[in-house]
Amino acid sequence: MKKNKFRAWDDVEDKMYYAGEETDIIFHFDDNGIVAEKILGYYETEKLPYLKYMQFIGLYDRKGTPIYEGDLLQHPNGTIAEIKYSDYLAAFVAVYVQNGNVEVNFLDKEIVNKCKIAGNIYENPELLEEAL
Repeated sequence: MKKNKFRAWDDVEDKMYYAGEETDIIFHFDDNGIVAEKILGYYETEKLPYLKYMQFIGLYDRKGTPIYEGDLLQHPNGTIAEIKYSDYLAAFVAVYVQNGNVEVNFLDKEIVNKCKIAGNIYENPELLEEAL
């Protein structure tokens, strides 16, 4: 069974938090889904409603790095795709521009294992701009 892993982008601190890392941020589930809170003191926390959450998609790039929603994956041919979750397809997909058209592809383990993570949409948005 695949273990659910999450990370969250903090627009205020311009920082990525990974669940399970040694940090003052804790991740947990409540009635609304995944939630992160900052530890302020003994039994004292502050909710961080502005974080943007991303889930591990269950695949790794060619270097063995886990791929998360929001990552920018670079194909060996140079194409950069954003990893997104499609509600319509109920799957994680690669979204990229080719010949001026937006393309959407399912993530194939064999192809993904040839790609590398070039960045993510929060820390490296210029990579997507260059692809357009």
